[in-house]
Amino acid sequence: MIDDPFYRDNEKKLQWIGKTDWEYETTFDATPELLKRENVELVFDGLDTYANVFLNDTQLLDANKHVSHVACVVQERAQARANVLRIKFRSPNQRNFAVDGKA
Repeated sequence: MIDDPFYRDNEKKLQWIGKTDWEYETTFDATPELLKRENVELVFDGLDTYANVFLNDTQLLDANKHVSHVACVVQERAQARANVLRIKFRSPNQRNFAVDGKA
């Protein structure tokens, strides 16, 4: 948990957050009906920075910031139990710094 960024000078104290890479992971089960489909789409409307999206250790997306993304998941990539969705958010500060050739 972080302090309220809108309270006093907390925003200044929280600048380290944008300079750090983050990872989100969750697991989910798929219904038999879902697994019968040839393709399933995962829609990402809120990836607000550079990110790599993985399903069961297979990369689905190399996402750019502030753009909606749709990933087609072929049947072989999904399983009935314990699908692992992992998103590696990359710091835009670090990425832009490296792209500029100054890293």
